[in-house]
Amino acid sequence: MKKSILMLGAVLALGVTANAQKMERKGKISADKIIERFDENGDNQLSKDELGDNERLTENFDKIDTNSDSYLSEEELNAMIAERPKMNGDRKKLVKMKASATEKRAKIAELDTDSDKLISKAEAAENTKLSENFDTLDTDKDGFLSKSELKAAKKLLKK
Repeated sequence: MKKSILMLGAVLALGVTANAQKMERKGKISADKIIERFDENGDNQLSKDELGDNERLTENFDKIDTNSDSYLSEEELNAMIAERPKMNGDRKKLVKMKASATEKRAKIAELDTDSDKLISKAEAAENTKLSENFDTLDTDKDGFLSKSELKAAKKLLKK
């Protein structure tokens, strides 16, 4: 009987541990699990020192520590967890922005037929907006659009 109870307890403990790991993998982590994992002194809150090498929490520590007491409480961690879907959406936007920037750089590189990292008036003729605004964008009047002038052009052409 004792063996059966011990076996049942062991199976249940394994199931709970496996479920907690599964929840972590699916992003269903809880504040109490984070505290349980990192709280070295048992005060039910986390200092930067206790987080050690956990980059996500240490990099965002000041943002998560909303009351600026240098500790992360369960409430602050719960608020961070509630924000995670928004943060994941922001990451997706960032990835799209980076892809868009890469496409723009590729378009500029395509215009730069002589690979001198400058766009001449002749090279700009391939792009209607650049061509139409070339003289305005060429702020140093050297007959070429430099990287900094193209950066300024991006802002100007968006308006």
